[in-house]
Amino acid sequence: MAWITGIFGIAALFVGAIALYGSLEITKIPYLAVPYTPKDFGLAYEEVSFHSHDGLKLTGWFLPARMPSEITLVILHGLGSNAGDMLLNTVCLARPGAWNLFYFNFRGHADSEGDRTSLGPFELKDLESALEFLKKAKPETARRLAIYGHSLGAAVAIVGAARHAELEAVAVESPFTR
Repeated sequence: MAWITGIFGIAALFVGAIALYGSLEITKIPYLAVPYTPKDFGLAYEEVSFHSHDGLKLTGWFLPARMPSEITLVILHGLGSNAGDMLLNTVCLARPGAWNLFYFNFRGHADSEGDRTSLGPFELKDLESALEFLKKAKPETARRLAIYGHSLGAAVAIVGAARHAELEAVAVESPFTR
């Protein structure tokens, strides 16, 4: 009978090792470097950084509207992407110059600190840290907030808007449901 217990023990250890390996693999960030910056498009911008709720340095850009505006659109990228990739897809929003644009990189993306993703929960906290940063550092531009997200950023935008009434408008592209 002891040998049966031993076999179950080995099988449990094997299953546990596979589960650990799988969880480490799924939370790795598949990074695709996109080197675009607002400078590449002739846009005025400010490089910004702030800290996440757990102390990681997050980076991004604040693009001011051409005329002073109290409206800021927060733009969120997808998994393995970055603010430069979103800039490439949203530069058309900067051209009219009607509102401010705020791009930031989730943990572990571009030059933000971290090396793992949670596929949502920690990135939601990153969004909350970004909103706090905007309200403290740029209160005159953060009186009215909207959010746009793609993929992981879309999922975070949906949950973030549900939790933060100050996000008055939401636009999402290719969110995942779980």
